[in-house]
Amino acid sequence: MLAGAGAILLIAIIAINLSPVEISTHSAVALAAATILAALVWGGAWFLTLRHATTGWKIGVAAVVWGIALLTVAGAIAFASIALRMDVANARRIRIDQNGEPHLPPGMAAGPVTRTMFDFLHDMTSERHQRDAMFQVMGMDRLHDAYMVNNTPAMLKDCARFVRVEPKIDESDRRVTAAIMRVHTRLGVIVKDEATRRELITAFDKGLNSNRDDMHWSSELQRRQLEIGGRLCTFLATHRWKAMGGQFMFYNQGDVGTFNRTITDWNDSVREQTALVDDARRKMTETGLLDSQSRF
Repeated sequence: MLAGAGAILLIAIIAINLSPVEISTHSAVALAAATILAALVWGGAWFLTLRHATTGWKIGVAAVVWGIALLTVAGAIAFASIALRMDVANARRIRIDQNGEPHLPPGMAAGPVTRTMFDFLHDMTSERHQRDAMFQVMGMDRLHDAYMVNNTPAMLKDCARFVRVEPKIDESDRRVTAAIMRVHTRLGVIVKDEATRRELITAFDKGLNSNRDDMHWSSELQRRQLEIGGRLCTFLATHRWKAMGGQFMFYNQGDVGTFNRTITDWNDSVREQTALVDDARRKMTETGLLDSQSRF
């Protein structure tokens, strides 16, 4: 009896650890497997010794072996449920540090739900950095400065680049949408319980929806900046001017008016973009997600 109980316990632990499916979401299958395992162990015990025992011993050993198998599975299901709840709780403790990277407080383990959120935040940070790098390469941070343009004449050589790069904003938006769908898909695989899965996805979407409009408007503003940047580049490349410090000085009064209208459009879009970024940082800081010194 003791040998059979030990064998069941050992086999069950190994099987649970190696199982490719989440035991808490396949409880009926797990309990059925436990019953079959108990029957097989009892059969082996019967062949070795129990066939010589009394009927009472046979029934008693069967009950003990079966009970241990069921208790082991029940314990594993309870443990998996507790681990999932801890994982979800840990995911809510993710913070973005000064380098713009997500992290957990020391000593907290990252389970599958937490890793899913980590990957999503990594994707969002990566998209932001890629866009910032693209705009920097385009010279968007220098095109309004006469001194910088005068000392970097190549900035006015290929003004069509602003039109060519605009589809990259659409590609980035599609990658963001794909990252959101990956979270839905992975949560669907990780959390088989429908109610729990729906609760998690709803909470994720709720937090996302509060910023979704800002995300769309940010992309629209970046498209507008590219369009204005193309106009400004073409204008500067085809009209006479000289740099006085950071200011453009034109030889024609009409050029001054055209430039002022263009640079006003530029400044307005940059101001709106900055306000969106500041608002997003404020929201994330208020919720505790973002470190106040973060460069995210």
